[in-house]
Amino acid sequence: MSNYGNNAEVVGNLTVTGSSTFNQDSADVNFIVETDDSDRTLWIDGANNNVGVGCAPSGSGNTTLLSVSGSTKIGETLYVDTVSSITDTDTYITLGAEGNHIKFYVNGAEYMNISSGDGVEIAQYGGHLGDTDTYFDFTSDKLELVCGTKAMQTWVEAAQDEVIVNEGGNDIDFRVESLDEPNMLFVEGSTNRVSIGDNTGSPAATLEVKNHASAGASGVPLIQLNSNDTDQIALDINASNIDANVIDILERKI
Repeated sequence: MSNYGNNAEVVGNLTVTGSSTFNQDSADVNFIVETDDSDRTLWIDGANNNVGVGCAPSGSGNTTLLSVSGSTKIGETLYVDTVSSITDTDTYITLGAEGNHIKFYVNGAEYMNISSGDGVEIAQYGGHLGDTDTYFDFTSDKLELVCGTKAMQTWVEAAQDEVIVNEGGNDIDFRVESLDEPNMLFVEGSTNRVSIGDNTGSPAATLEVKNHASAGASGVPLIQLNSNDTDQIALDINASNIDANVIDILERKI
């Protein structure tokens, strides 16, 4: 067995048979392995008790046990508690450190939690890369679908639960298709009008009901009122008309 002092330099190949202990006295000395293109392929920091692969170790006092620079390939299974960047230590992933959870942190704040019991939870926003103005916005008891910066649909759980379309009051059309009618129910955002049935253009009134002569919305009465309340008016029209008729009928038969 050979003993060396504080420093040992080996030039050429070193073959060791049997077990070897480096820094047996636990002194504040580093263990560094250099290669052809790197002077820090493996670096064990004696003072801070951590390891660097392809870089100098990061952190002190066991806060970062292993630092890796460059691509890393794991053959089978890697067990870790926390994964973080060398240069951005408050952005990291914890794996099982807080129970059966995978948690993602950015700037020290939790942005996503994946667990066996709760599924996938996100802090607030969920979108896709390359389209920053289209996303889901989660707040307390409220979910909003935003597309192109406009709130298309909103779900609210409150004293009065609501499902809201176009909560921002934007120029957005709302359209419901049926088997044969592309505009079976149509709300035109620019004119504040509604149409039902076979209408392909802008509604001609605040509420327009239109059928088709032979296809789609056809073959049945245009409007049918069935009142089963024996002591109430079936049709109640309250009009303030002065210069126009309350009812205008243009037809050959009544």
